Amino acid sequence: MDAGPFSGKMKYAGVAAAMLIYMALAVYLYQPYFRTFKAVQYIIPLNSVIAATGCFLLSRRWIGVFAASFFSGAVYGFGPFILAFAAYHPAAGVAAAVMPWLFCPAAFVKTWAERRNAKTAKNIGKTLQLILSVALSLLPFAVIALFFWLCAKPWFGPFFPLPGNIKLQFSNLAGLAAPLAFKPHTFIFNLYQVPLAVALMGLFMYLAVHRIAVLIIVGAAIILAVTEPVFYVSPIVWASVPVLYCSILVGLGAQGIAWSSNADRKWILTCVAASAVLVIAGFCIAGFGKSFQAGLQTSIMHGVAAIMMGSIFFMARARVRWHLLRWILLGAGIMIDVILGATYIVDGIF
Repeated sequence: MDAGPFSGKMKYAGVAAAMLIYMALAVYLYQPYFRTFKAVQYIIPLNSVIAATGCFLLSRRWIGVFAASFFSGAVYGFGPFILAFAAYHPAAGVAAAVMPWLFCPAAFVKTWAERRNAKTAKNIGKTLQLILSVALSLLPFAVIALFFWLCAKPWFGPFFPLPGNIKLQFSNLAGLAAPLAFKPHTFIFNLYQVPLAVALMGLFMYLAVHRIAVLIIVGAAIILAVTEPVFYVSPIVWASVPVLYCSILVGLGAQGIAWSSNADRKWILTCVAASAVLVIAGFCIAGFGKSFQAGLQTSIMHGVAAIMMGSIFFMARARVRWHLLRWILLGAGIMIDVILGATYIVDGIF
């Protein structure tokens, strides 16, 4: 299976365009509540815009198509996990919002050196590049820890944006099947239903290139998310790292699906089967959570994901490309799911 282009030029115009669209989406979601907002609460929609734009920018390191990177940013900044921070202090989501920006130096250091000139990149050397990448990869952990440490100091506040006892639990993972079946303030480990199916394709593509460095960072963040607070950081904040990783997989998967061929149909069929199973699981979890309406919406969107992926499967099997139609199907499925899901969560919080 073709792993897709793991490179892409950062185009500032593209970043600006994505940010404007994210701003419009944030206004659409929160506009009904602006009249009751206090000044500090405007940080909440701003967090979503900053998070989405940062994820968009970070994804450009591996994704070369604007639309695919845009989907990554949308599902991160307006996903159920990031939106849940709004149920606490307005500043609670700041750490998750800046997380993708903090990973950009590590992601683009090699590209920066090569753009300076080939000699600069050569002089840095592979060993020094590795050391520099590792050091920059630790930057987000250090900055987030410093932020919460400062918040706890008497001369800075003190104030605690998040309770320190919130950890990543099994119930958070149950949201993979039914993200809307839980209370809005619950930190659900999900990207919504249609993006989840696309992210599965992205995971297959990522594993195909046998790169584990990013997985080490994700694994470390998960460990921090289930343990006791470190430097006053609420453990759940670290869960934003795997959510960020999965969001980028959405863009990678969308790019792969749009350009998939007959040889890739088995991977697409696996995504179809996974969505079909989640249709049933969504109803079961929603019933357990006593939210039939949310379960119905969840299962419908899993069904939409199955139909969308199935349509592209038959295109690949028939050896027809129809790239534009594929992008239309992907864009419609992902963005309708994001808008409906985000609206449901925001309305539940406010």
